[in-house]
Amino acid sequence: MSSDQISMIIGILVVILGCVYAHKAWMAGVQGKIWYWQGFLPFTLVSPWIVIFPPKENTLCKVKEAMWIHLVMGPLFLISALVMISSGLDLTGLPGTEYVNSFFTMGTPDKTPIIVFDKQRYSLRFPAVVKTGQKAAKMFFDLNMKLKGEDDLLPADHKSIPH
Repeated sequence: MSSDQISMIIGILVVILGCVYAHKAWMAGVQGKIWYWQGFLPFTLVSPWIVIFPPKENTLCKVKEAMWIHLVMGPLFLISALVMISSGLDLTGLPGTEYVNSFFTMGTPDKTPIIVFDKQRYSLRFPAVVKTGQKAAKMFFDLNMKLKGEDDLLPADHKSIPH
């Protein structure tokens, strides 16, 4: 098999996994349910992404229903589905990340892309998240008020402030 055929097969499998995550996003976001494996803690934390089928009776797989699932797991599964489907489509030769980027940037090509997939290295980059993170960090943590020593921080009639 050539590398293009292997890339096509991997891409189809990744798209199928993305569709599974889209179903899990529906289950978590709308119905508030996730399936997880109740066992060793590190596996329990990642098990919602691994457990695909609904649990059966008398197994370690359980169903969890809670409000936090709507708020946290639904968006996480949706992001996972979006990344998997778009990168899988790129592996099959279709413009998956191009469509995702044009959707989120509203068709303007000069905006920072959301997802960049490198087909040769099978790597993902998220430049918009990095750019937004830098701007948010500057906004929250770069609180330089540029005060000088002679600046007065009290009102003109500071005797009116009760002590």
